Amino acid sequence: MAPGQPPTARPQTLAPALPYRPEIDGLRALAVTAVIINHFNGKILPSGYLGVDIFFVISGYVITASLLSNHGHNLGDHLAGFYLRRIKRLVPALVLFVLPMAVLICLVNPTPGDSLQTGFMALFGLSNLVLNEQATNYFAASTQLNAFTHTWSLGVEEQFYAIFPPILWYCLSEKPSRKPLLLTLALALALALLLGVAKISTGHLFGLIPGQMQGLATAIRYGWPLLLIPLCAAVRLGRSGLGNALVMVSLLSLLSLVGFLALYQGHQATAYFLMPWRFWELGAGCLVLLVGQARPGWRQWHGRGLVLASGLALVLALFLPQELGAIATVGVVGLTVILIDQLRPTDSAYKLLSRKTIVKLGKISYSLYLWHWGILALSRWTIGVHAWSIPFQVLTMLTAAWLSYRWVETPLRRANWSRRRARTIGLGLAVLVLSASFVLALERWGGELALDRRFPTPWSTSLLKGADAFNAQIQVGNQVDERGLAAVLERDQRGLPLARPRLYIFGDSHANHYVSALKEALPSMGVGSAVVGWQCGYIDPADINSQTQKWLPDCQKYSRFVDAFLAANLRSDDVVLVAHRWKEKKANAHTESTLNHLAEIIQAKQARLLLIDDVPEIGAITPLLCSKRPWRPFPATSCFRSQEDVNSDQRRYDAIAERIIKSYPRVQYAQLRTLYCENNSCGPYKGELMLYQDSDHLTVAASRLGAERLAAMIRNQPQASDPTASTPPTPSRINVHATRRSG
Repeated sequence: MAPGQPPTARPQTLAPALPYRPEIDGLRALAVTAVIINHFNGKILPSGYLGVDIFFVISGYVITASLLSNHGHNLGDHLAGFYLRRIKRLVPALVLFVLPMAVLICLVNPTPGDSLQTGFMALFGLSNLVLNEQATNYFAASTQLNAFTHTWSLGVEEQFYAIFPPILWYCLSEKPSRKPLLLTLALALALALLLGVAKISTGHLFGLIPGQMQGLATAIRYGWPLLLIPLCAAVRLGRSGLGNALVMVSLLSLLSLVGFLALYQGHQATAYFLMPWRFWELGAGCLVLLVGQARPGWRQWHGRGLVLASGLALVLALFLPQELGAIATVGVVGLTVILIDQLRPTDSAYKLLSRKTIVKLGKISYSLYLWHWGILALSRWTIGVHAWSIPFQVLTMLTAAWLSYRWVETPLRRANWSRRRARTIGLGLAVLVLSASFVLALERWGGELALDRRFPTPWSTSLLKGADAFNAQIQVGNQVDERGLAAVLERDQRGLPLARPRLYIFGDSHANHYVSALKEALPSMGVGSAVVGWQCGYIDPADINSQTQKWLPDCQKYSRFVDAFLAANLRSDDVVLVAHRWKEKKANAHTESTLNHLAEIIQAKQARLLLIDDVPEIGAITPLLCSKRPWRPFPATSCFRSQEDVNSDQRRYDAIAERIIKSYPRVQYAQLRTLYCENNSCGPYKGELMLYQDSDHLTVAASRLGAERLAAMIRNQPQASDPTASTPPTPSRINVHATRRSG
């Protein structure tokens, strides 16, 4: 021990630098190959995305080895050395990918905001937080057009790097340290003081926190793992430093695993994207190394049959369906742990994974992982992904990855950027900040680079000019503020009471299609709308799924609000319109009983209920992919559907509506979907009119088609005693019509 060096500066036992293990690069090659196959076509390898989990385990193993073999003289030295190595390892290839990809995506995507925001956050290891806050479904079709969706896994690893090195340092120390604990208490007291000042100055307890309570909840949800650092500094559960580290990492990993399994069913996005619930996977790799160092005899045991069985089981696990995601994840992590620990040069699996070609693929796996998704996203915006195009796309991925590895990643990793570590770290951070500034500039002006804007067609011009109006049209809340909703149902934008009679519009964003157009078509009628979004609407609480609860936690209050509002405010000459995205709601078990309940309320008020069917959604993620252009020579075949297919998809709702109007004479049902079809074909446009702004929301101009018909129905509704009233429709009838039962 050096003179004057504190006794807690080093643990008792440190690991020597590990020899190079080519089979680890072989596992990386397996992981990245599985991910790429899954991203090309998830049906071929349904759980291939779990290759990312293999990467997590390997990262935990490698990072722990690096920390043990490069242990500093003190915590600052320890962290500085580690982050220097991470910056040199990760930043060059990441910047080389993000900057050109940001420019390229601006050329093919005229609204690149989502991609650029994700890419901006990816530079700082935070894209997973953005995707989680957006409640992104990683498997949804819309994520395929975001060139940086895959960087969520880099965010998980980089956030792990932020907390694990100090955790391991304090765990390895021989004696507990009170300084981090005292610092944490001091920060807590400072926060309490800040909140007190906020209370006095603003009258609101959380007035100084961005987003107020929501901002505080977000900070707690993401920031609580930082408390693990003082916990590990103050608590000792092992006799030696390695023993203590082994126990503490095991407990933290177990806690993370329990949280992952508990959240996966009800809050899958949280379990999927956030580092605290992925800690156990990187922790599993850490434990492989810690067990080997704390119990050297363990590595002497070897089960050749276990290695063979684990290798085969790992490959088979990648074929499991997505529905078994939680089980498959645990299995893949466990099997990877076994292989890392047990692989020996005499094993056939070792010989396979150590083959020269496979090892080379593993060495470029980081760059390959970065580039593969970006190239796929660009392909989906341009030529598409076809059987004939896959060889060229794979070759492009490999070429970009090899060039990045050969000319950027490897030389900059080995180069001495500066004699001073602080300067090297500062240089890496400066490069990130400059790169982020460039991406921010693109986010503001990059949309003008789009080829569809520079070389417009009537359809693309209509689509892009209507973007702002469309966004204003479909904006729906994700909170049920009863007072706020009641206000927009009773008063106009000037605060004046809406005219009588009134049309009240409820449902989700598909009900909101027609709000602006109905206000134009019914100038003498007060039109008020209170809609919610993302799988919510006027539905039974039992039909609210877990993802909806996460995105719209007040969804269960919406139906109760509608019932109470109508009971208090509805008059006999008013009309209530309810519409939903039927594709989301058709699986709901209580749709018919819920609408019957609404019809009873409206019938008792002698008012009218208007139900409508849904638009015939297109299969393309955006209608732009449906038009042929020089840079998009193969329009998506999923853009068009037959009228018969659309009718079949909505037949169950037709039948529900028919039964309701037989029971309640003041209920109408309109099938509007044929308005958006032409010659038995339902596609993104009708003549020169662009119908859709995305895959399922109408443009403002297209919404006028349905609104005009609905307005005519509302104005010309016969009285209940009129014997000439029309008869209920049959599900097979596809002409636009309105029906009711004669009184």
